[in-house]
Amino acid sequence: MAISTSAATFDAFLATAVTPFLGSRGFKRRGREYGAARGDNAIGIRFVRRGSSFTDLTVASALLLAEFGPVPPGHWIVRLGPVSEGFDKWWDLTAIDDALVADFLAALARGLAHIEPIASDEGLRDAVLRNAMEDPRGLPPIMEAWAVTLVRATGPGPWAPPMARELE
Repeated sequence: MAISTSAATFDAFLATAVTPFLGSRGFKRRGREYGAARGDNAIGIRFVRRGSSFTDLTVASALLLAEFGPVPPGHWIVRLGPVSEGFDKWWDLTAIDDALVADFLAALARGLAHIEPIASDEGLRDAVLRNAMEDPRGLPPIMEAWAVTLVRATGPGPWAPPMARELE
């Protein structure tokens, strides 16, 4: 059975708990999305309400936007649950109390600790190349093109040497 959270409750949670937390870290709110510049790049956080709530964390590279255009607007996307909890957790916002707020903000802090290092072009390069090395399917073609662009702009980094032939 789906848990129903009203839009008003969800938006109040964002306004009273999330906005002050993220605002202190340089994020600006636009509806149910928050963004913060990190050099020329940006981190985005998107909150989605479907019964309960989940959150996506994204990184957008100015270099890749200039090279490939604005689609997709995020070059690295992760869900908050898996990076902060180890599974795809959805938070039940039907009964918001101090414990739920503390739990969610702690998870959000862990998610930011995960995504902040990826917000630089070097960090994004390393994340893309590490993903290529760890995933037996390799990279989708667009991510291969991103990897080449990032390596050319930032140098090989620790993950590029094993992929040298693929990046030439």
